[in-house]
Amino acid sequence: MPPDSAKFIESRLRLYIAGMKKLMPLFLLLTFALPVRAQSTTDWPMWRGPAGDGHSGESGIPLRWSRSENVAWKAPIAGKGHSSPIVWGDRIFLTTAVEEQQKRMLLCLSRVTGKSLWERQVLVAPLEQKHSLNNYASATPATDGQRVYAAFLDRPNVRAVAGFAGNVSLDARMGGGADHL
Repeated sequence: MPPDSAKFIESRLRLYIAGMKKLMPLFLLLTFALPVRAQSTTDWPMWRGPAGDGHSGESGIPLRWSRSENVAWKAPIAGKGHSSPIVWGDRIFLTTAVEEQQKRMLLCLSRVTGKSLWERQVLVAPLEQKHSLNNYASATPATDGQRVYAAFLDRPNVRAVAGFAGNVSLDARMGGGADHL
């Protein structure tokens, strides 16, 4: 590996670690401040599921998909998103970014029909710098069954919103300067 490549990788790793340190308060909020309740095994409230390990207790789930095989419904989603959808009861939540309009959004769909129940614009702001393989809606939302938390970078802060029924019950700007991200 050329020496310049090692320096580049090291500098990117330092930026990543610094960015994670800035996001730690949000992670702690989402991890420890959410009320605890007995979860249904069908709820998938955060990235990698209820236990954070990517495992499900469900049985008889499909192991293959195609355009028609094991598809219950399809729904058009505006924009692009790399976040994982989360599930609570009969609702699916996910994030998307409509780059042309510089919008970042939180969406709620019916788990049964795929119909859009609501869409909320969380942020309209200039698009931030990102890795070429990433996009502007990469953070997976999380829920406690009462609120849905979604975070987007709004330089120099991180904007987080919450609302289970589509209402914004929290709109917080966290962080003190993420200009290095």
